[in-house]
Amino acid sequence: MTATADGQFRVERVHSDHEVVVAVFGEVDLSTAPQLMQAVGAALDEGGRVVLDLAEMTFIDSQGLKVLMQAYRANTSGRAGRVVLRSPQAHARNVLEITGLDKLLTIED
Repeated sequence: MTATADGQFRVERVHSDHEVVVAVFGEVDLSTAPQLMQAVGAALDEGGRVVLDLAEMTFIDSQGLKVLMQAYRANTSGRAGRVVLRSPQAHARNVLEITGLDKLLTIED
């Protein structure tokens, strides 16, 4: 999966037998977080493992962190079998560490 040429935000959901991967491209901020939450919510509703692929996410603000916290809460409430963050870039990983979300959510490289 590669970033869009114009850097615009988008999400893609890819389904397999045991997981749903939600790939995030571009910046997650006040204007794009609702779109991400909708995609994550739909993936969570399917049950099983939910992977948020952050390899192409270029920015995350507090609204994006709110989406991740909602995914964490869904994971602890049994709504999702398991929520995993995959391949966050260095800046996103730093934000996750500063906020403590790296201790709550599983991160895969």
